[in-house]
Amino acid sequence: LNGFEVTQEVFSGSKELKAEFVAKQCEYAKGLVQAIMKNILVTQEHDSVVSRCTEQMFAQVFAQKRLKKQPTLLWLREEIGKELEQVQHAHDEAIIRPIYNSLEEYTTGSCDMLAHPTNIEFQNRLVGFGMCNVPENNWEAVMDTVLHYLSTRMDYNKKLQKATHLVVDEAQVVSEKPGSAEMLNNAVITFRKFGGIVTLAMQNVVAALANKKMVELFQNCSYKCFLDQGGVDAQSLAEIQPLSEREFRALGTGKPGEGVIVWNKKVVLFNARIEKDNILYEKYSTNFHEKAQRKAECSSVMAVPVRKENVTKSEEEPELWEERVPLQVAYKPEPEIPQNWQEESPDVLQQGWGEQEWETVLQLAAFAPIRLGDVTALLEIAPQDAQRLLDTMVQARALEEKEGWYQIK
Repeated sequence: LNGFEVTQEVFSGSKELKAEFVAKQCEYAKGLVQAIMKNILVTQEHDSVVSRCTEQMFAQVFAQKRLKKQPTLLWLREEIGKELEQVQHAHDEAIIRPIYNSLEEYTTGSCDMLAHPTNIEFQNRLVGFGMCNVPENNWEAVMDTVLHYLSTRMDYNKKLQKATHLVVDEAQVVSEKPGSAEMLNNAVITFRKFGGIVTLAMQNVVAALANKKMVELFQNCSYKCFLDQGGVDAQSLAEIQPLSEREFRALGTGKPGEGVIVWNKKVVLFNARIEKDNILYEKYSTNFHEKAQRKAECSSVMAVPVRKENVTKSEEEPELWEERVPLQVAYKPEPEIPQNWQEESPDVLQQGWGEQEWETVLQLAAFAPIRLGDVTALLEIAPQDAQRLLDTMVQARALEEKEGWYQIK
């Protein structure tokens, strides 16, 4: 992934466009070098060297007749190396050499994934950048590059009139490092400026709000959704988010599905819990521990042999064993599903549908009116088949249709 990549649009653009592009790249280069130079005090003298070498690199890029050679971090280090060879004072060498040596690992060393032209394509509508395999020592530099690339991509999408949605998971981790926090702030500003949507997801508030940039992002955010925020997190949140005593207590309930929504100045308490006996529970549940436990219990129940007494005249005859079959439990929601639909239309299930699909649709319609898309998604069938099933249920007087909505009759 090359953060210095030049698009054909910029290469053939005006001087003003090129100057603006180079200015952004200089800011990225200074932030990247600062993230790489660990345990070294980075001063304005270091930034001046990086900025000057970056401008020299892009001057050579734009001097080409055609865009054959892309600027890279490796090229930038070579320019810094030329500066190092030309120094005449020990002070200048003491400034430039730490920069040159620090970039070695990211150009010719083990972490050279940012030093070469981009060899991956991002043409999919959904693109994800996973950071779990990046070593902690290299994390900030990689994150800076990703956020810088996304900001550039947002500018490109805006000119193509493409809507963009940026989702940052574990935002409290991104905000730990000053460099990545600054790049995140710039990315959010760029996205909001060009009409993009930004979603930040974090596990705790204390770590994120320790950074001033994150506090600014938080206060400028129109929509906020808080789940369990008990203890220190709730106290930290109360300092920057006005809440009533009742709303403050709701932050620490710890109950799944409950929380607080803030929309501008309006505060709403919500409960989105789905009970286990709801037919939608399996569709929405992400608790894989619960699913694994239920699967193990089901398999163990079905595998337990049950002794069956064999009534014979001789006690020497062998014992008989059978497999235990789990008890089938029927679920009947409220309002009550008509019990005579099969009697009124005995050939309904001969239309190619089984009782399970029929009962599933009835159970869903018992909670709230449904539409064609709900049946298509729930049963994972084609829209034509879903429409045929709904028409059949309407003919059987199990459902009634009103303006595209279907409900229990």
